[in-house]
Amino acid sequence: MSYCERCHHEYAETVEFCLDCGRRLKPGNRPVKLPLDASDFFIPVGALLCAFFAMGLLYLRLGAQAGWISGPLAQMIVITQPPILTVFYAGALVASIIVLALWALNIFVLRR
Repeated sequence: MSYCERCHHEYAETVEFCLDCGRRLKPGNRPVKLPLDASDFFIPVGALLCAFFAMGLLYLRLGAQAGWISGPLAQMIVITQPPILTVFYAGALVASIIVLALWALNIFVLRR
């Protein structure tokens, strides 16, 4: 039995290269638990950053509209940002949460 380190597919001993990615196969059975490396965290870190920025900008926009923030900062936010940005910030926040949920499902439940 041999397996591909990248795709995690198992092949017969007679196969030397992965049919999906073309990498040379490692002999033996594939590990049961897949180790996570740094590249596995690019998507969740990006989604978290997007979620935090969207949440902060959404708070500033709604705070300026609702009167939670006052003074020149609130006036500048209301004047320079069109109301459609409230929808954009909310959409970005929801999309980031969906991406994080799908990543967690893929890594921890489906183990891919």
